Amino acid sequence: MSVLQAAGKLLFVLLAAGCAVDRAGDMAASEPPHPEFVELGADGIGSPFTKETVLRLNAIVEKSLEIITDYDREIPGLRRLISAASAKGATASDKRNGAAAVERLGDFSARASAARREMALAVAELKTRGERHNEAILAGMVAFVEKVDEEISTETEAMRSRFDDAMGN
Repeated sequence: MSVLQAAGKLLFVLLAAGCAVDRAGDMAASEPPHPEFVELGADGIGSPFTKETVLRLNAIVEKSLEIITDYDREIPGLRRLISAASAKGATASDKRNGAAAVERLGDFSARASAARREMALAVAELKTRGERHNEAILAGMVAFVEKVDEEISTETEAMRSRFDDAMGN
């Protein structure tokens, strides 16, 4: 599991924990507190986001997590195809496969960039509405989506440049 995948999963846990605080008051009053834990009341503590916002932001983070997971699974093979196409003596088939690999990287990059734009729009709308939110969690979500886009776009540019140089473009 890559660092970005782990970070994405952590964000889901943080959001779930924050939303669960709202339900803490639903616990039965008859349950005795555990003696090893300090009991904290949930009065005045709410979810770090509204339900609608958390669903929207989570969907964007999940989209980025899916993109980076697929990318991490495919990138070794795509690199091999581009290397074979860029090597001296590459066959026409190698070159076609390399071009397809560069195109696939472009697809990953376009999807990651779209998720980043979607997150930027969601954050702008959240702030324009003046909606309550947890700035630390929001910053983590934004950073994750941006990092996915940066990692994929950097690799895509490098691989495209390598391929184009080998093809004489």
